[in-house]
Amino acid sequence: MIEAPATKAELLEWVTASRSAWEELLADLHPADMEIPGVVGKWSIKDLVAHITWSEKQMVGMLKDRALVGSELWELGTDERNQVVYQQNKGRLLEEVLSEAQYIYTQLLSLLKGLNEPELYAAAYFKNMPPDWLPWRIIAGNTYLHYQEHSQDVQAWLADKTPE
Repeated sequence: MIEAPATKAELLEWVTASRSAWEELLADLHPADMEIPGVVGKWSIKDLVAHITWSEKQMVGMLKDRALVGSELWELGTDERNQVVYQQNKGRLLEEVLSEAQYIYTQLLSLLKGLNEPELYAAAYFKNMPPDWLPWRIIAGNTYLHYQEHSQDVQAWLADKTPE
């Protein structure tokens, strides 16, 4: 069970702290290392960044529209959806992927700051959201929990490739 943020300020703190840790991890890497496959399956770090950005874009749409809107890919299972996102992004340049990641994150953070605190805890504020869903959980899964998950993947990969 994931701990609920007590306030919007706490949610923002968790998002920004986890994102900062993710960005610090990436900042220490040589750009060529970010394109080496095998970090998660055949995915490179560049692919992970594109994957995270796709999820964040979905949150941007949800927060802008105050509705459970987004890509038709959500209708697919997780593995199939992730594979489609990977295929859509694998040929993109690293610089383009990193630039988009910053742009989307900036939008997302601004929209999160604009939320009213009650909106985090009640689906009724978001059109088409099932009543038993909690918006903060959707946000968490596509932001700070996602950053933490893939930070661990990158750290494990780096530990495996570091000569002893």
